[in-house]
Amino acid sequence: MVFRLPAWSIVVLSGALVACDVAPAAEVVRCNGSETLCGRRLDRVVFATAHNAMSNADEGWQLPNQTHGLARQLQDGVRGFLLDVYVYDGDDPKLADATTFCHGLCALGAEKASAGFAKFKTFLAANPGTVLVFVIEDHTDEARIEAALAESGLLPLCAKLDLALPMPTLGTLVAANTPVVVMTETGKGKAPWNHAYEKLAWDTPYAYKTKDDFTCQPLRGQKTNPLFVLNHFLTNPVAAKKYAEDVNRQEVLGPRAQKCWTESGRLPNLIAVDFVDVGAAVAVARELNGF
Repeated sequence: MVFRLPAWSIVVLSGALVACDVAPAAEVVRCNGSETLCGRRLDRVVFATAHNAMSNADEGWQLPNQTHGLARQLQDGVRGFLLDVYVYDGDDPKLADATTFCHGLCALGAEKASAGFAKFKTFLAANPGTVLVFVIEDHTDEARIEAALAESGLLPLCAKLDLALPMPTLGTLVAANTPVVVMTETGKGKAPWNHAYEKLAWDTPYAYKTKDDFTCQPLRGQKTNPLFVLNHFLTNPVAAKKYAEDVNRQEVLGPRAQKCWTESGRLPNLIAVDFVDVGAAVAVARELNGF
């Protein structure tokens, strides 16, 4: 049996009881699971990333890109999320005119955006030291997205980056209690939490039909932008788990990530895959992070 002393203890000296203060052990801070990552800049960290993260089979979405919902993805180690936000266009009266996560047609699946964002808020509260990155395909205006973030309680946790300066470390984001980095694809936002994708990131193409089509060439954004998004999924004509079972394997994903790192001179920061529960995306991210 192991006995642990409390923050204070009783010591016997010559028959007298003396209360002694004992300083509690300093709590070890881990950022995304590693002490080392706390001192590493955002652009030097790899995030396992779910493409169309909201679209999942468990919650009944049609033509899903993922197996599990957002809460399970977080538990499984996903730290980057590609999310589509729309004004609801389906026939559910409970969601009429709501700001929702959808993919193309909301009839294929929808979730109120504030409810989805709240899942991230809950996870962050239970897992201090976690840093998340969102890429939002914004099919609605900034005000609606901001309102959804505010309703969920996530808005105060969103970082306000100065793109004229080097990226902050994960430890800096955690200490400031702003561990959520948000990008929107249109780049039309004015709010300080809303970072234009093509100014903060650059990416590879994403309309691959076979793994032989994979390339490390840039599609959007400039290579001088801080974050590199490596799109690594097949769409032929839609996403399918059988494709993920092929391309998410360690022996496919790992070498491609290394190849693109070598060719571009830039570490792939967000490795975006379909069916992130299949294959090695989380393991490859950890390997590239060095733990």
